[in-house]
Amino acid sequence: MGATRWIRIGSISLQPSEFAKVGLILALARYFDKQSVYKMMEFKRLLKAVIIIFLPVFLVLKQPNLGTSVIMLLIGMSIIFTAIIKRSHSIICGTLGIFAVPAIWPFLRPYHKQRILSFLDSSVDPLGIGYNAQQSQIAIGSGGLLGRGFVNGSQTQLGFLPEKRTDFAFAVLSEEWGFLGSMALILLYTSLLGIIFSTAYRSKNYFSKSVSIGIFAFFSAHFFINIGMSIGLLPVIGDPLPFLSYGGSTTAASLICIGLLLAIKADEQQNACILPMLK
Repeated sequence: MGATRWIRIGSISLQPSEFAKVGLILALARYFDKQSVYKMMEFKRLLKAVIIIFLPVFLVLKQPNLGTSVIMLLIGMSIIFTAIIKRSHSIICGTLGIFAVPAIWPFLRPYHKQRILSFLDSSVDPLGIGYNAQQSQIAIGSGGLLGRGFVNGSQTQLGFLPEKRTDFAFAVLSEEWGFLGSMALILLYTSLLGIIFSTAYRSKNYFSKSVSIGIFAFFSAHFFINIGMSIGLLPVIGDPLPFLSYGGSTTAASLICIGLLLAIKADEQQNACILPMLK
């Protein structure tokens, strides 16, 4: 719909911003791993990390791709807040972040503003910008307890629900498998997040811990934003649900994150340095 987010190489179409999420995790982990405890206390060191984050975020916003830029921002902030030593730095960053939210409004595209206004008031343009979110909630609600059955959902199969393979894949699952199927999926994602957090907590070296925190932020941001916008708790910004939504680049980036996590866990168990090339 006018966005330039893909690079076509022959018959293959890639979305570089998905792999940039993984690159951001590794870049920040390496940056903070090279700093000593006392150097991390210096605000100018923190400012360099903020530049590392905002450079790719700005480029992704130019595509435009608000959803991916928000996730990259959340990943960066998660790693920074685990690296900051002084409490004053956390307060300063949090305050600047709060004041930066309304400052972003003039730079949003018109359809971004319409989506936010539609989220705040569902009666605004229900057949236009608010149509996707309303159809998603109808599909989820019509699934009931047990669902309508595989490929038997009326909203999804009759074409009422748009973007059913990507942004609203959760709505498709909820309509076909019902509340129990949705809760099973949420339980699986929660288990994955618990394993990632446990790996981050047990990591012995700082690089592995930072990478684990970044991967945790990667999956949790996708999880909460996608499901939140599907059920009407968040505005629609177009983020996929890993391992469920269609998209080769998203799936490849998610599998890279899982591979990094497995390498970190093997590093802990064998006391071997498996990740030197990433540092």
